[in-house]
Amino acid sequence: MGKLDGRGLFNFFDTSNAGYLDYVQIEVGLSALQIPTDYKYVKDLLRVCDANWDVRVDYQKFRRYMDDKELELYRIFQAIDVEHNGCILPEELYDALVKAGAFVGCSLEGSMVTTRMQENCKFYGNPSIKTSDILLGLLRRPPAAAILYDALSKLYMKVEGR
Repeated sequence: MGKLDGRGLFNFFDTSNAGYLDYVQIEVGLSALQIPTDYKYVKDLLRVCDANWDVRVDYQKFRRYMDDKELELYRIFQAIDVEHNGCILPEELYDALVKAGAFVGCSLEGSMVTTRMQENCKFYGNPSIKTSDILLGLLRRPPAAAILYDALSKLYMKVEGR
């Protein structure tokens, strides 16, 4: 593909050598770079760069947009790089993600999931029960869980306003 500086990237997108980019070229270029061609990315680039509303982005506007994005990423990197050593440590990244709300404080720890056949047989009252039947909901509700199902049913009815 060549060099991915501003001009190299612009030329990569400008497959028709027209000197400008349109919606389709931006979308195809993002796809080729394996960047999701979400509506937002294409629209964002056009919205920021296409000041005269001709649905075209020339090199100067593209370069200004890319420089602004690079500066934005650099500032984010600096904010995360607490030790200012030019690299982001796992702890720094974790702290930044927590501050950004990426984690909800839920943790599941364990090393093994196993089937307890005897307990399943007792609970469901069926000596030939299969784990897949339980997981797929193919069994009748066990009598031992009647109180739980009744409580859940009442709760759902309250939530749904019935």
